[in-house]
Amino acid sequence: MLAETDVVIVGGRLAGLAAARRLHRAGVPWLLLEAGDRLGGRVATDQVDGYLLDRGFQVLNTAYPRLGTLLDLAALDLGWFTSGVLVRRGDRLDRLVNPLREPTGAARTATAGAGSLVDRLRLAALAIGCATLPVSRLLAAAETTSEAALRRAGLSDAIIEELLRPFLSGVLIDRELETSSHVLAMVLRSFARGRIGLPAHGMGALPRAVADPLPADLIELDTPVAEVAPGRVRTQAGDIACRAVVVAVDPPAAATLLPRLVRVRMHRYTT
Repeated sequence: MLAETDVVIVGGRLAGLAAARRLHRAGVPWLLLEAGDRLGGRVATDQVDGYLLDRGFQVLNTAYPRLGTLLDLAALDLGWFTSGVLVRRGDRLDRLVNPLREPTGAARTATAGAGSLVDRLRLAALAIGCATLPVSRLLAAAETTSEAALRRAGLSDAIIEELLRPFLSGVLIDRELETSSHVLAMVLRSFARGRIGLPAHGMGALPRAVADPLPADLIELDTPVAEVAPGRVRTQAGDIACRAVVVAVDPPAAATLLPRLVRVRMHRYTT
């Protein structure tokens, strides 16, 4: 055996880093193996000609439930977006904002052209319900598709097609809005309860901040895992004995390491 520890974490993305933080706080010996040359997975920022370019459309929502246990948001020096959206209709842009966070924009939102005033009131009621009801109650509701849930809330074709389908397509990567209504409820809850921002040094600062408190000698980069078995993880350098393995990789990679998993079709998305 090459090494021995209590828990081997396969994958150095946010899920793997969060697992490492939790094990480290509990005093459980662990080792994290990452196939790439850096931590964070798809959450990354490149510097090009003096500009910071995030890989993909990514923002940080303060309502994400694990943030408070993983890092100090103040350390990220966040810049904030206005709580709202711009809807292009022909050659004009209609501005819709959250009146609770942007009260000066409430009048313009009420008269904006995306959908009707009744639509916007119904959408506000749906968002408020998702924000205020207990999560257990939201998840106990009969599950359907996101589109069916929006129509069940009384929203018209106009506001669905002009505002919600384009917006949610970017969030859910699902133009048909076939995603579970439970996921939709959690998304609306997070947008209603949180603020949306970007770290001053790009989204790549997020995994760096999560990883900062972890001992560097317990993180192995450029270490692909070839096989996972009970009590053992196999790498090119040899086997690692352990009591447990946390597989914290994307679904296709997880299905390769754990063949009994159902293979999940991933949606591709290009910004």
